[in-house]
Amino acid sequence: MAIQAVLQRDIVDESRFESVQSATREAWLQVTGKVAKKRPPSVAEGEPIPPPEFEVNVVSGAILAMAAAPLPVGVTDEVNVGLDVRLDNRHLDVRRAHVNAMFQLRSKVLQYGREHLISEGFQEINSPKIIAAAAEGGTNLFPMKYFETDAYLSQSPQLYKQLAVLGGLERVFEIGPAFRAEKHDTYRHLNEFVSFDIEGAWMDDDDVMGVQERMIHHIWSCVSSNDQALIDVVNEYRASQGKEPVTVEVPSMPFPRIPYCDAIEIVKQGGGDIEWGDDIESHHCDIIAAKHPGFHFIPRWPIARKPFPIPPNEK
Repeated sequence: MAIQAVLQRDIVDESRFESVQSATREAWLQVTGKVAKKRPPSVAEGEPIPPPEFEVNVVSGAILAMAAAPLPVGVTDEVNVGLDVRLDNRHLDVRRAHVNAMFQLRSKVLQYGREHLISEGFQEINSPKIIAAAAEGGTNLFPMKYFETDAYLSQSPQLYKQLAVLGGLERVFEIGPAFRAEKHDTYRHLNEFVSFDIEGAWMDDDDVMGVQERMIHHIWSCVSSNDQALIDVVNEYRASQGKEPVTVEVPSMPFPRIPYCDAIEIVKQGGGDIEWGDDIESHHCDIIAAKHPGFHFIPRWPIARKPFPIPPNEK
């Protein structure tokens, strides 16, 4: 939250006034004063009166830390710099209003997701991220040294979640990082990511899809209801760049279920090259999404594609 502080020459001594006035942008100041309501702006007859605003009438102040000038990254000004400069000065970059708002929104998403899973009886766990062997097949590992022993960065909490469930915790979840040494360049592959991982006893795929869609619906509903001010900050920046605004559309439930067989037919009808038994790749997903925009599930895969830990469906 930002609030204006007003320093008047006739309130403080001259030397202190000159000192504070010499502060550079983004310098840190300490001020003491009285909070006062600002004079309301004039509004046309019939127009609503804006809510009251407040300011601090400063009676003393001092500079705690002077910022360099000019700054390598503009905080309030529009400064076009490359990504390398932004990352080298990330502490300043995050102070930009729209970047800061995105970090706050990310925190809210994690908070709302965690709250919902706990409300459904899940307990949060934290699994090791330095492991001795692969937790899942089919993914490459980042090797490292654990003192004198070969080790790897964890690519999944899967086995630890299953251990916790078998140990009697029944329903568990983890929000944490995973690392996968996959040399791919698609939106479905990341070398490092943070995910919601859940595990539950005596749950089939319909139960799991139900948990997921209820959690996503809860997150979107909370963001839409509570965090529009942060979205407005992001959209203000997007407008300055000539980009369309971001909107939060709360998805309807239940999400569409598109069985694997139906998904294959949709891809074929959309001109995709695919046969039954093939994997559904990212460019195939684009064809499916054209018919089913928004969240959806693709269940009922061939057992050869997902032999563990899903039992076959005799139907």
